[in-house]
Amino acid sequence: MSDITKGLTSRDQLWKAVWDTYYYVYFDEMLSDALVRRWTRIDDIVKIATAVTASGSAIAGWTLWNDPDLKYVWALLAGFGALCAIVHTALGVSYRLRDYADSKNRLVRLRIELDTFRISMAVNAEFPVDKFHLDLLRFRERFSNDSFKRNDVLATLKLRTKLRNELLAELKQS
Repeated sequence: MSDITKGLTSRDQLWKAVWDTYYYVYFDEMLSDALVRRWTRIDDIVKIATAVTASGSAIAGWTLWNDPDLKYVWALLAGFGALCAIVHTALGVSYRLRDYADSKNRLVRLRIELDTFRISMAVNAEFPVDKFHLDLLRFRERFSNDSFKRNDVLATLKLRTKLRNELLAELKQS
């Protein structure tokens, strides 16, 4: 038993465990959402760079290629577009977007269900601890399955700290 839960009743320990689970689910939801936004920006930049240098823009490229002063500009643009497409594929941007969006959607549902569960606990102060404990274990198993645990270069310490501060502020208001 940790020092934090030492001396707490089973009911109080369950309340703390539910609160902790709610917090982590909410945090992972926010992190998934932030990563979707960041990867979407990268995806959009790559799509624009690819579109500008794609075959549909070949006429513009030929025009620039025929002008000795602009020949290098087109070569740089085409090279940048090709590099973006390679990096996009290598990083699996499309898969990351899909996975994080799916994870966020599952976490939103789980957070709402946990919030409803917390309300049930508050409304029925004499809730059956054993039954609610089993319910919590099922929530935690879903959290383990639903959260998308991948090391991500865009999930920086700065982003995580910002999200934690936003979450704590949100939870203080509620």
